[in-house]
Amino acid sequence: MYRIIEKQNSAGACYEMQTYDGQNSLVYTKLIQVKSYATTSDDGTDMIMLYDSRMQPIEDAIRFLNFGGMTGQSQNYVFLATTALKFLYAYLDIYGIRLQDMTKKEATGFIDFLKGISREGLLYNTELTTKRKNETVSSYIKVARKYVEYLGYDKHILLSKSKSFKTIIMPESDGAKTIQSYDVSVKTAKRTDYVPAYINIEEYKALLKETEDTATPLRDRIICRLLFEHGLRIGEVFGLTLEDIKSRENKDFTVQYRLELRNRLSDTKEQNAKSAMNVTSADTYKDPDYTRKGIGYQTIIIGEDLAMELLEYINIAHDSNNKRYMERRDTFATADSVPFGNPDIRHNYYVFLNTLGRPLSENMWNKNLRVIFKKAGLAVDEGVRKNNLNHRLRHGYAMYLSNVLHLPDFDVKTLMRHKNLSTTAIYHNPTPEDTERLQEQLIEKWQISLLKDGDD
Repeated sequence: MYRIIEKQNSAGACYEMQTYDGQNSLVYTKLIQVKSYATTSDDGTDMIMLYDSRMQPIEDAIRFLNFGGMTGQSQNYVFLATTALKFLYAYLDIYGIRLQDMTKKEATGFIDFLKGISREGLLYNTELTTKRKNETVSSYIKVARKYVEYLGYDKHILLSKSKSFKTIIMPESDGAKTIQSYDVSVKTAKRTDYVPAYINIEEYKALLKETEDTATPLRDRIICRLLFEHGLRIGEVFGLTLEDIKSRENKDFTVQYRLELRNRLSDTKEQNAKSAMNVTSADTYKDPDYTRKGIGYQTIIIGEDLAMELLEYINIAHDSNNKRYMERRDTFATADSVPFGNPDIRHNYYVFLNTLGRPLSENMWNKNLRVIFKKAGLAVDEGVRKNNLNHRLRHGYAMYLSNVLHLPDFDVKTLMRHKNLSTTAIYHNPTPEDTERLQEQLIEKWQISLLKDGDD
């Protein structure tokens, strides 16, 4: 029989493995501990080394951490992955398991090992003292899953998926995605604090108020207005160029201002207009469909006040006395000029810039918007980002059309620029307060109906 006792030393967690004979007498003790060391290679590169209990380098893990699986990951994540692999190899050593041959029972046992669940069995008794939350264990299992995938163990139990499916909403794609869960996984507790999928009109007003205190108040206000008041997707906002802003005089001598949402060859992935024709080469500009409204591009009519704010921002952001700023704008923010663009624009640029003169990036904007949400007192996701903040504004636009203006579903579909009503339905995300309001309205209608029946 084996008795495994978790202990701690200067190198972290270790496991004393005691072997007993048939008379329950201790015959052998060994210490199992996987150690990690930070070092520097001959060419000056920082590396993490992993050694087993016999101080033999674990070469696969070393390659994974330094050369393959962790490419592009943050330093903190690499440290997390190192810890996960230390526990994995300690577990394999204790139970004499070959990683590539791990069974479902052994994989489930690894999860219990990480959780710190002690067991008493016929062959093994474990005394574990460190208890870990499911969220932490789940992070370690994800690393192990990534590791076996890196090693090419395509049929490994950690990569095996169940036969059941579930559907989730993809925030930026206006659609749903069907996914499979893994056979071996860790259930994490759902958050008890509710984060709405959209913001209402009062929350939107608070949001706009907070844009006044940002480093770029006019730019941030305009972007929020485009998302909430006109339902633009964030990629459509980033892809706007100077020649996409147009105006024309109506028959009653009023002026109509509009935005034309289209794709260009000069666009990055962040500047994609989902509902417009994709541009694969310069020849796309010659395609007759590229200049067809509703196919090549889409039109958004905006009010005069928003148009004036846009023009004011352009005058500020695209006419700076800072020479380096303007050089960066000319180098990085130049956009293709396309057929039937605004003829008054001699040199075309992307509208929204950062403070250095480059096109505003999604990462920078998202961080900025998150700060604005928090200062406005609006709930945001912590950890896993389920409710995209940009899309909460677009969702707010959809719910405003439906709940406040009471537009028919087909009109909401048209204004949201959806192809199908089923996509529009995804945007109906009532809060608990919305549900209570509907229930109260239903009670009132029932009371009115019953009173009428009584009068008869």
